[in-house]
Amino acid sequence: MERIRSPLLINLYASVGKWLAATLFSYLLLSNGLAADTPSGWQQEYDSTKHAQLFRPHDANSDLLIKYYPKEPLGSFDISAWLGNRISSRRAPKGEWEGDAEVVRDTANYAHALRRFKRSDGQLGELHAVAVTADRDQVRLAIMVKAQNDPNNNLIKQAFQILTNIYDVEKIAAVNEGRKKRIETRPPKINGMKLGGRIKAGRYVGSKTWDDEVRSLFEVVLYESGEFEFTRGDDESGRFVYSQANGRLNLAEDFYNSSYRADENFCVYGLNQSLELPMIYARDGNHRYRLRWAGPVDRLSPRQRKQLKSLQQADEPGYPYVTEPGQGVSNDQIEAILYTYEDAYTYGGYQIEEAIYLLMKDGRVRDGLPVAPSRLDAAKSRSREPGRWGWWKRSDDGYRFSWNIEQKQFKAPTGKQIRSMPIPSGTRLSGDWGSSSSFVSLDFSDVSFWGVYLDDNGRFKRYRSNTKQAGGSMGVGPLVTAHNSDEFSAVNVIGNSVGGGSSTRRPPNKNRVGSYEFDGYTLILKYDSGVVKYLPTFALNDRFSGIWFEGGYLTKK
Repeated sequence: MERIRSPLLINLYASVGKWLAATLFSYLLLSNGLAADTPSGWQQEYDSTKHAQLFRPHDANSDLLIKYYPKEPLGSFDISAWLGNRISSRRAPKGEWEGDAEVVRDTANYAHALRRFKRSDGQLGELHAVAVTADRDQVRLAIMVKAQNDPNNNLIKQAFQILTNIYDVEKIAAVNEGRKKRIETRPPKINGMKLGGRIKAGRYVGSKTWDDEVRSLFEVVLYESGEFEFTRGDDESGRFVYSQANGRLNLAEDFYNSSYRADENFCVYGLNQSLELPMIYARDGNHRYRLRWAGPVDRLSPRQRKQLKSLQQADEPGYPYVTEPGQGVSNDQIEAILYTYEDAYTYGGYQIEEAIYLLMKDGRVRDGLPVAPSRLDAAKSRSREPGRWGWWKRSDDGYRFSWNIEQKQFKAPTGKQIRSMPIPSGTRLSGDWGSSSSFVSLDFSDVSFWGVYLDDNGRFKRYRSNTKQAGGSMGVGPLVTAHNSDEFSAVNVIGNSVGGGSSTRRPPNKNRVGSYEFDGYTLILKYDSGVVKYLPTFALNDRFSGIWFEGGYLTKK
């Protein structure tokens, strides 16, 4: 028999549930002994709208505020990425943000962040945040809002004590709730090394030894973006995971921290105290790896090279396995184009790692799509670049691929999956679709924007801009700003004893404007310069709020 619920009862249950959750959260904080540990001169209250516990000093002249939020699922995020996403998506307290958040991954269980802001009255402030998890499944957030130059050092010290007490709250709560704790242990001590600290980007060179006998040489590059790359042998690359508090560093096979034999299989980063140089030390059974910092990064990162290659393919088509337009893979032969993405909050900025896969109805899948499907010679591509082709299967949680001819093992690609939609022939769009990237450090920033304007008359206009700033940190040295866009470029220098600038305006470029046509998974761009391009395209929903355009995913503004 179908159960019929009264709307009045449903609203009543919801109200009681919210009240009960608020009561339990407040009780949990008090039962964990936090009230007894709170310094004198502070008061607690509960914010029912945010379900947050608030801490304020009794001092009416202080604007210090601390908030504890209830636990929530961590999901598939690393704790630093989760914290970075949360802080980046928050509104500035009564004003505007001044730059991006600085996020530090202390351990797998703890991360902290700082983001500065300017209030509407012109006062500068800081938002400090802490994310903690005892079981790596549930996570808690605590934030502190303070004036940037608060003179009351005693109150500030007490405020940081309250802020970091959230870690004890989470550990005790995990025990009370029956959650199994998974606390990251400290790696073994290494003679002559001070483990942990801020990681230094650069080239690390050294050797692999067995009983002090050198077996092979290694070089790995650590990038500011959070990427790594081994430059000898297989050129393996990826993203590293680093715990700044204890020095744990996970790169790749042989350079990782085992959870089963932690004393025999580990990798750490720190300072070689005798040489005063950053160093990577790894142990894999009887093998020892000692890599020392040998100089700054001297190349583009793998991600930057991939982006550059994509732009080169878009601007200078050179892919060899193509057909005449319309003679390649038809829309009827395509199961879907799968779009995958992975959010990553890394050193200096927030990034999205993305990829596309061509899934054909005959069960084959291609990694990447350098040309429009309608111009892809699938037979030649499979014959001459077999490593790009695999097999696909669909399961309850998405698509899985096997890249081995024996098809023994199917694995899901990295990141979240979205099955794309073809854009019907004759579609006309109107608006601005774009994307951006940024890198921010103490004395350098690099922000880029790119995208396309489309109108319902079938016309398009590409745009790109980039702004770099260097120097001027903490009032030391001049501040240099360089702006570069399609229409003009400019450089400005501001300092105590120097100043000036220059700018150059560019003429219109026919290689940025033209007419467009959509045809399923194919985009045809006819530039005013006479160049015609056939490129892959798709949408992620029927509102066309996100489209794949010229080798990248763009969102509508």
